[in-house]
Amino acid sequence: LLMKQQSAAIATLEKGIVSAKNNEGLVFQLSALFEQQGQVNQAINVYERLLSEKPSTQAANNLALLLAEHKDDQQSLDRALQLIEPLQTSNNASYLDTLGWVYHHRGDNDKALSALLQADELMPQQQLIQYHLGSVYFSKGKLEQARQHIEEAVKPQASFRGRAEAQRMLADIASAK
Repeated sequence: LLMKQQSAAIATLEKGIVSAKNNEGLVFQLSALFEQQGQVNQAINVYERLLSEKPSTQAANNLALLLAEHKDDQQSLDRALQLIEPLQTSNNASYLDTLGWVYHHRGDNDKALSALLQADELMPQQQLIQYHLGSVYFSKGKLEQARQHIEEAVKPQASFRGRAEAQRMLADIASAK
């Protein structure tokens, strides 16, 4: 990757995954590389292959998040919920955040808010959770709560997927006043 030889990096990661019998770290790196290159279907396939051979809570979470963020068809959103819903009793803020985000993308903002508030309680002020909370409040028309969470999410130095969308929502909230 440092040498900007992405196809060689993919081939190396794929060999490593076979040699290390589905090492999760390598699978996560390969999926992230595919996602960065805009090859979302390949990233999804990497996780699906791992889950079929070696079930993993983290892989289920990552795949559910990937599906929610990049697919909007009902079948993909149903698959995302199937993957993440068993983790609803978890004390892991990331899993609860993913659950909330999946609910949000499915249009169930009440369940989304419940899961995201639990995630926020476990990991307060985490930028991605704040962004997700702000997005749900925005969708519910609760613009003041949305603004508070989104402003927390976009503080300087905060880098997360969705930052541009968060800034757009802030602009929309400001223009609504």
